[in-house]
Amino acid sequence: MSGNQGDQNQQFTIQPHPATTNDPRDLVGEVQGGANAFNTPGIQQIPDKVAAALEKPKTRDELEARTKELNK
Repeated sequence: MSGNQGDQNQQFTIQPHPATTNDPRDLVGEVQGGANAFNTPGIQQIPDKVAAALEKPKTRDELEARTKELNK
């Protein structure tokens, strides 16, 4: 038998908590993705040239016709 198999009891240790203060916000990481949208500097407007190039929104009738076409 090997000498390493003599102690088969599990051992657990207590790990230190990563906080250095009692403020829970210290443990929160950088917000990623869409949740970061609330930290934008204000209203974002697209340039007039880009806005003019966008197509007009479809009417309700056009959307219903397209829905029927796709659901055939």
